[in-house]
Amino acid sequence: MSSFLSVLLSYPVAVFFIPFCVFALLMIIDLMLNISDTNSSDMDGSWATTLFLPPVIAQIPLPITLCISTFLATVMAYYLESLLLGQFSGLMIDGITVITLVVVLYVALFLSAQLLRPLAPLLCKENSFAVVTIEGKRAFVRSAIVNSEQGEGIITEAGNEIQIDIYNNLNENIQYGDEVLILAQDDNTKRYLVSKITE
Repeated sequence: MSSFLSVLLSYPVAVFFIPFCVFALLMIIDLMLNISDTNSSDMDGSWATTLFLPPVIAQIPLPITLCISTFLATVMAYYLESLLLGQFSGLMIDGITVITLVVVLYVALFLSAQLLRPLAPLLCKENSFAVVTIEGKRAFVRSAIVNSEQGEGIITEAGNEIQIDIYNNLNENIQYGDEVLILAQDDNTKRYLVSKITE
């Protein structure tokens, strides 16, 4: 076990192992506290394209991408050090190691892209929120009154109750419990114009 750890903490494996530990810790903290709401897809994949990487890399949140990539790079560097690089010595090992580290990093990025490809649609920011159109639906009033200044209503969408801000500028007598029809949304206030349903 001690020899295993010594290899992980020695050059060149430590080049990937130490960042992996840091990125794994950051990823766990980020997932627990939801610190960053930014997604690497905000870059429109331009950085991945510039570096000749699969565009899927740019669609996954950066902490997850870096954690998976450095983990795979650590595994590859560990076995390369144990099986191959240990056979060389002197200046030759330095040149081979630098080239190997670059190759390992790129291979790790491509492998992580393949592993994370099924998650890309789930983690894509554009797919994070569904657009719900509620104009034309019925709602129940949940405030004491509804006028041009204030009002609250409840609609049921897919079994879930959604509270919305409503208003009425038609001088209708709308009170708690009344059923109203949602006519339109005000672009400035984001409130919904409603009209009382009389049956």
